[in-house]
Amino acid sequence: MIAVALAAFLICFTGIVSTSLTQMQRNQVVDTYEAVWLGVEENDIETLKGLPEFERVGGYYMLGEELSEQGYHASYVYCDAQMMEITKAQMELLEGRVPEKANEVVVSEYFLSTYGNNAKIGDTVTLDTESFHGDYVVTGIMDSVNEKEANTCAIILSKAALTEWNRFDPAGYRAYVHFKNSDQLGEELMTSYCREIAEEYQLPMPKMN
Repeated sequence: MIAVALAAFLICFTGIVSTSLTQMQRNQVVDTYEAVWLGVEENDIETLKGLPEFERVGGYYMLGEELSEQGYHASYVYCDAQMMEITKAQMELLEGRVPEKANEVVVSEYFLSTYGNNAKIGDTVTLDTESFHGDYVVTGIMDSVNEKEANTCAIILSKAALTEWNRFDPAGYRAYVHFKNSDQLGEELMTSYCREIAEEYQLPMPKMN
């Protein structure tokens, strides 16, 4: 089983207890070991993806949570293709694709049925939070678990929307890393690997899970 034990306060799907990446990092699984680099740039993530020590590397960016005029909390995140693949067991994309254009989003079944007029792939939905407002095209629909109870809707944005965001920080990305043969290496050795990598590539020391 692949743990998505992402470092503290991960992708800010704050209230979605089962599917949120926040919750996944809290519910660490003991048979795997991961690292999460915070405050890195996109080229740093590409560097990490090229290192032989790692089985998989996913990049993501937490934009945070904003209150909608309709009363729910919108939890915004950007995930690259590798991160979407890593998290598919916990945050399943039921149909469609990840967003590519600034006016495209992936939203949940709950969002569509409650706030999106039962829109389908290719239809538009309206966002009405401080940073994101107006009509957005639905490119993907993901599973929704506990969103109603948490009054929180996870919304996946495109890289284009992220970089146009007025609070975007190029050094604000995060990288989730899963080691090759982690069950054979041990925590001490993997921590040592990460320390050496951080020093060599002038990165911060990652959070270890």
